[in-house]
Amino acid sequence: MLSLLTIILLILKVIWYIVIAHVIMRWLINFQVLNLRQPLVAQIWDGLNRILNPVYSRIRRFLPDMGGLDLSPMIVLLGIYAIQIVIANNLLLLSSFVLGAYGTFLLTGYLLGTAPGARPRNAAIFWSALAAGLALAAPAYAQRPEPGTGPVAAACQQDIEKLCANTTHERGAARDCLEKNKAKVSAACAQALNTTGGGRRR
Repeated sequence: MLSLLTIILLILKVIWYIVIAHVIMRWLINFQVLNLRQPLVAQIWDGLNRILNPVYSRIRRFLPDMGGLDLSPMIVLLGIYAIQIVIANNLLLLSSFVLGAYGTFLLTGYLLGTAPGARPRNAAIFWSALAAGLALAAPAYAQRPEPGTGPVAAACQQDIEKLCANTTHERGAARDCLEKNKAKVSAACAQALNTTGGGRRR
């Protein structure tokens, strides 16, 4: 697939240069820089017309009458450019997918011991280390204290950092610390303590 898209891009690039050469040659002939009486010039001009006129004639059917102005070469160039953009983007995506899939295949084969040069015991070592790491990390993550998110935590964040920096957030320890230092907390924090939790019941 990649080879086919690359070949199509190459063909489009060749057609692009042929159209440019045809346009430049037409200008040179119109300005009498080139003479069609010369055999080489006439042969090249005739060859370019044989290649491009079938394409131009189909495009001219859909274009309005512009007098002596021929827009068909510009339409062809724009079409080639658009097709090149589409193919180039798809080629990039396809290349990334192929390289990613190949890299994943090699990594998986190495871990499972099926890649060239890989040792079969690598798979057992990898999965054992992964299982042990998960087993050790799960309890620690489950017991990790989470900071509060209520009104007291919002209003007393600076007071907690100032007065209760060494206090954990589990089981209301931070609130107990704030209650002990209630005389030192800010007015907003004191109001939050009085209107929530145990302070509201007093």
